[in-house]
Amino acid sequence: MADKGYWGPITASVDWCESNYEHTQYVAELFNTISSLPVAIMGLYAYKRSKGRYGLLYNIACVGMIIIGLGSASFHGTLLRECQMLDEIPMLWGICGFCLLTCAARSDTTSRNRWITSIFCWAVFCTVMYFIAGFVMFIVLYSITVAMTIAASYYQCTRSVSTHHAVLLRRYAFLAAGIYTFGFLFLWIPEQILCGNRLHNSTPSVLQSLHFHAFFHLCSAIGPYLFLCFAAILHLDHLQHRVEIIWRRHFETLYISCPGVEPAVV
Repeated sequence: MADKGYWGPITASVDWCESNYEHTQYVAELFNTISSLPVAIMGLYAYKRSKGRYGLLYNIACVGMIIIGLGSASFHGTLLRECQMLDEIPMLWGICGFCLLTCAARSDTTSRNRWITSIFCWAVFCTVMYFIAGFVMFIVLYSITVAMTIAASYYQCTRSVSTHHAVLLRRYAFLAAGIYTFGFLFLWIPEQILCGNRLHNSTPSVLQSLHFHAFFHLCSAIGPYLFLCFAAILHLDHLQHRVEIIWRRHFETLYISCPGVEPAVV
């Protein structure tokens, strides 16, 4: 059944560790596909909770998460090259959007436009290199941009004049970076080392039943959502509005209580 799925032969450059078409002929990697959806759901949840309070760049970052989650689901569900691009190109532009959201947070109009131009050019460069050099270059450039975003977040944490906000900024920046980095270092990388690209290595691996990549997707939903909380705090701090963290349960989060950032009612 692994080679007789609905979507036909694999045309993507990567075949992940999960066995293909093991549970249904219509979905290539069932667990990797299902676990991609929380990324889109958390992006939608952040967008809905923001109510347009945190600016255009924040809204774009939320939409970027939605597109990444849906693109990832389509990639893992089909293992087609076209769907791989729908996953990886939005990831490049999405992390550039997160980087821009952080770097331009306290900027005046002139500096903000410079940041937009610079990071847009970087995103275009990353995209061109992606098509020229392929998957490995994608990972390198994506990792560099993640590191840039973390560094910019740390810098912004040091600029708050409010002790209360500084504590919240550090907390959410640390949690966002920590959860996402944990997923990358202890789930994504071990799977790559021990299982490899199944297009080139068909040796059975115990990781095929452990679904490390699916758990990495959950880190990719929680970490970026917490980063959006950080970005909302940063926006309110810049406007000198006091921040309140409100925990709520919604059907999008399966009624698991999640934090949300709101301006405090005075």
